[in-house]
Amino acid sequence: MRLRHTVSILILSLVFISSCAKTTTDTSSCDNIQDFNKRDFCYWDLAKEKKDFRVCNKFQKPNTLIWITQRDFCYADVAAVKQDVAICEKVPIKRSLLSPTATNRDPCYTGVAKSRHDFSICNKVEHQGSKDLCYREVVREIKDINICDKIQPQLNIDSCYFEVAVAKQDITVCDKIQSKTTKDICYHEASQQSQDISGCAKIADQRKSDECYHQKAIMKKDISICDNTKGEYSKEYCYADVAEIRQEVAICDKITDNLAKDSCYNKVAQAKKDLTICDKIRNQDETDFCKTSITKSK
Repeated sequence: MRLRHTVSILILSLVFISSCAKTTTDTSSCDNIQDFNKRDFCYWDLAKEKKDFRVCNKFQKPNTLIWITQRDFCYADVAAVKQDVAICEKVPIKRSLLSPTATNRDPCYTGVAKSRHDFSICNKVEHQGSKDLCYREVVREIKDINICDKIQPQLNIDSCYFEVAVAKQDITVCDKIQSKTTKDICYHEASQQSQDISGCAKIADQRKSDECYHQKAIMKKDISICDNTKGEYSKEYCYADVAEIRQEVAICDKITDNLAKDSCYNKVAQAKKDLTICDKIRNQDETDFCKTSITKSK
């Protein structure tokens, strides 16, 4: 009797679990799609829209040799939308053969951590590289530099500081980066995102520093920023690009290099669609090109 009773309970439990795995969401809009890839993407979109991870179970049977599947990412997206880490725990766990600490639940934990702005959820990720990625995703959202101290190794710490600096538009955070290359890129990107041009001066690589000033001058439409460039002809071509945006021929007149000056007149002429400006170009071939281009564009 006891055995029969135990078996009955087991059967009822399996029935209950099976019913929980099935969705009550109407999936008829996806069910009749013949192409299984399109059908799966339909289920995926529907699962996110209805916030029902059980719709993900209707996916085409995944390849058992693949350690992470579209179904897993479907679960991850629904979990992120619902901000529910418990959904991640429902993903049947698989491990990567190349990196055994990496599991198919990692993207799910990362998505929920990002949506909830909760870096503590990243601790559920076993693989260090994936955990660091999780921290950086959260950092983008909450812009908290203290999270970077939880990351390993230095390369990933630098990446974290980079994310905070760009997100906060704060070039002082770039100062913490050890890699010279990453630090220069950080100064450049953080400067472009803010109104502050001082980051361009901190870039060690002169060419990149000039590019930073050049882009900033274009963004602010200010030729005085071009005067900070140090490379040969950098200032002249910077003037030319600002002149094009402002459509001011007078800026071209300030340029001393003949090639850069002709380029400037050409750009302003085409921006204003003014054939008379083409006559200022010294090189006849470029004059003809300028006039032809404007005539064709009218």
